[in-house]
Amino acid sequence: MTLQIEKPQPVTDPAFLAAKIRALKARILAGAELAKLAFLESPLVLYQKVLGTTGEMLPSEAQRAVITRHVEDLLSVLKFTGGGRRALFEWLVRRYQVENLKVVMRAWARKIPLEQIEKDLVPMPEEYSLPVRDMLGAQDVGALASFVPEERFAGALVMVMHRYIQHGQVFFLEAAIEKAYYIEALGRARALFGTNRAACLPMIQREVLCYDIVFTLRCVQTYQLPADIFSDLVVPYGPFEGKNYVGNFAKNPVETLLDAIPHFEPINPEGLPIRSVADIEDTCARYLYRTARKQFAASIFDFGAVVAYYYLKRFELQDVLRLGEAIRLGLSAEEARGRLITAGGENA
Repeated sequence: MTLQIEKPQPVTDPAFLAAKIRALKARILAGAELAKLAFLESPLVLYQKVLGTTGEMLPSEAQRAVITRHVEDLLSVLKFTGGGRRALFEWLVRRYQVENLKVVMRAWARKIPLEQIEKDLVPMPEEYSLPVRDMLGAQDVGALASFVPEERFAGALVMVMHRYIQHGQVFFLEAAIEKAYYIEALGRARALFGTNRAACLPMIQREVLCYDIVFTLRCVQTYQLPADIFSDLVVPYGPFEGKNYVGNFAKNPVETLLDAIPHFEPINPEGLPIRSVADIEDTCARYLYRTARKQFAASIFDFGAVVAYYYLKRFELQDVLRLGEAIRLGLSAEEARGRLITAGGENA
């Protein structure tokens, strides 16, 4: 399925832009409203509720329809953006091309046929599509990279090609793609001017900070890699710039590290121990969601509200899928609500 991007009609009136993005934000399911759906009897009913339909479909079809609508909602924003603002938002939406790339690369490494991964690929416009069949048939990483249409990602794969050959882990290919994505996102945010730059850049930087924390911990705890193997794949920003924290992650408790990272205010309302990578991911997600909420409220006539909307939409989709999985597993409504990033008490 190929989605379409509408012809741009850039909005120059800041008041109109503010009203437009607030109308879109009002349609987001989050917090208490989403938590109420934890009582539904099946994932299918949940997805139908989100879609506003009672039509017959398989749970997998309904889930895919939810994801498709999510991407369509984000793409609709491109219609009324232009210039550097459009360039930034367009790159943020490219996050879903990154996710598709990772699915394809894993399938390529494990020799999984296209038919088995089609359902896992996010529907995207032609501009973001991948030659999946060609990529899956690539003989080596160099050939794989040659099929990647985005030159920044293709170049990133070439840069880690020898490391992949040496270690045989797709993890390195994924990390190279992620670094290229975030460096470009930071660059496009820095290219904005005045209040737009001041509102948008910190939001992107906070996501990069969260990514660096989780990535470094995963390298150390999950893959048990020495710093010299992965430190150049950390996105250079803030406390991680110059590899300040990479070595420390191997020898200090997680709680100590979090307290020492500038500008990071982890949200852990229950006061639970934070020991594993999964704990950190949850903590970072809550921090980033809270940051996006604050940014949306603070931005009146600047592009910060539009970028914050992108993050709020991402967390909406993440929570809908989390809730669907919790219902599928038969968790109680209370347990299901506890998994939601947007429904924590800190967001009341």
